[in-house]
Amino acid sequence: MRMTTIVSEAKEANVRCAEPSLIEAALNGMSIKERNPNAPLDPAEIRADALRCLDAGATLLHAHNRDIRRSGREAADEHLEAWRGIATERPETLWYPALAIAKDVPGALAQVEILREGIGILAPSFVSLSEFADHLLTRSDRESGFPINYSI
Repeated sequence: MRMTTIVSEAKEANVRCAEPSLIEAALNGMSIKERNPNAPLDPAEIRADALRCLDAGATLLHAHNRDIRRSGREAADEHLEAWRGIATERPETLWYPALAIAKDVPGALAQVEILREGIGILAPSFVSLSEFADHLLTRSDRESGFPINYSI
């Protein structure tokens, strides 16, 4: 089942919240086509699914690259291929990429500055960093004061 189906069904059912809320669509997780043939993995698929989610009412998007071990320029270029068109067409879109699997925080965040320069502001927080802080933060990172919840 595509994320857009879930978001669309909620919208069609006229689901209402008592408080203002955001709908986050996590487009692909760490899926593979063999496990979920509908998971958008290449940049064109991610872009198309992201636009469908936005049309269905999503307000925050999250996506992984095909390989979460990519970092820095390699990871950023793949994200930019998918998200540049979205940022141009829908500049109000909030999104955040998956962090790279890396040996330390600078490695995990290496793509962030490239993405910020390439398409502008990303979503305000990387929630996944706090979940893996003990595994990502080296002693040097802690002494340098790297944040647990990174904002751009």
